[in-house]
Amino acid sequence: MERPKQTRLLKCSLTSEEFTARSEQLAKQVDLLDDLTDRKTAAAAKFKAELEALTAEQRRLATIVEEHAEPRITECRWVGDYAAKIWRMYRDDTGEIVETETMTAADLQPSLLS
Repeated sequence: MERPKQTRLLKCSLTSEEFTARSEQLAKQVDLLDDLTDRKTAAAAKFKAELEALTAEQRRLATIVEEHAEPRITECRWVGDYAAKIWRMYRDDTGEIVETETMTAADLQPSLLS
């Protein structure tokens, strides 16, 4: 009794034309993969930058919420205390002292123009 024929997937030598065609296909695949890898790297860098920006803004807002305050441009004025020989900077909105500086010798000299 004869056994029935079968088909199997087996290695077959390529003709010259087939070899050239497969080589060209491989070269195209290499180019496509390189291009996709480059795009992935660029996208990852973009996402990293976006994540860093969002994280920084989240931290900034968390600090504001935690402190119940935020930095704002505020009008201030310097007032001299000649007895103590210091300048004091006061906030115009609250009157709070923001900064003090020691007066220089020039600050302590009376002006001839006054």
